[in-house]
Amino acid sequence: MRVAWRSDLRPRRESSGEVLDRLNSRLGWRLTERTEVVTGIVMGNRMFSGFSERGHPVVSHHDLIRFVRVGEMTVLEHKVATRASGRLSATALKEFLSGGSMYRKLFSSMVEHIIPYEYGRVRVEEETFVLDAEELSRNFGISLTEEEVKRIKVSVSPPPSPPVPEPRS
Repeated sequence: MRVAWRSDLRPRRESSGEVLDRLNSRLGWRLTERTEVVTGIVMGNRMFSGFSERGHPVVSHHDLIRFVRVGEMTVLEHKVATRASGRLSATALKEFLSGGSMYRKLFSSMVEHIIPYEYGRVRVEEETFVLDAEELSRNFGISLTEEEVKRIKVSVSPPPSPPVPEPRS
C-alpha cells in the first residue's frame, strides 16, 4: 500500500501524459491511463468517519491502520474480521475506502432517542441517536449470550432525561 499526499498536485493545464509523468515522479511507482485512483480523507479522530466530503470518503487513521495491519476490529468485546485474513488486497482496500461496510453496519445500528424537557407549559424535545447493541451484534454477525445482552443493555442504554429546572416566577 502506498499513500500519496496531494497538497501540491494542483490542477494545471497539462496533457494526461504530463500529469501521469508528474504523478509517477512524485509517487515512486508507475501509473498508467488505466490506473484507478481511489481517494479518501484520513482523519486523526473518528468524528466524521463513514461520511463523505465531495465524493471522498472519510476514515479514521485508527480504523485504516487496524484494517491494513490486522484486518479485524473489536465489536462488543468480540473480534470481527473486516477483511479476508492474510495479505491485504487492493480490492479489500478499495472497498474499505469506498464507504466501508463497517461504517454502514455501525450507523444502521443507531436508533432515535428523544429527551424531553418541560419548562412550565413548554415542552422541548432533544432528538438524538444512541447505539442499539443488539442491532449492532446482528449487523456484525455476533451471537451474544443472555448475560452479555443484559450487561450491554446497561452499558449502552440511552442517557437519562436531565432534571428539569423550576420555572421562574
